[in-house]
Amino acid sequence: MKRVSKMVLTMYLPPAAIALGGIVLSEIVSRSGELIGPRVSFYLAAGIGLVALLTAFVWACSVSWHLYRWTQGREQRCECGGLLSRLRTARDGGHYRKCMSCGARVQTDAVGVTLPPVVPEHAGP
Repeated sequence: MKRVSKMVLTMYLPPAAIALGGIVLSEIVSRSGELIGPRVSFYLAAGIGLVALLTAFVWACSVSWHLYRWTQGREQRCECGGLLSRLRTARDGGHYRKCMSCGARVQTDAVGVTLPPVVPEHAGP
């Protein structure tokens, strides 16, 4: 699998899982009509399914927007060309972003601007 395909798959997998989980959960609730009543189970199942599908739709729209901006060159990129994730805090207090394609950590400042790689200075001969 190519890096871009892996990146797109990992970005769209959570919304798909939410939608599928919501559909399965709403089906389970609708079949439990004898326990909580047929009318309540119908409305509860419809509400669960609707909330899950709307959440998945909004998440997928957000992912699509980030991918669109990445293809236009308006999102931060790794050296490999992959899209960078959200700003994260390391254990030592530093900030970094993770590449969605190759998995490398890219050091950033607190605002999220990518910092140049640190080159150690030579002490001399």
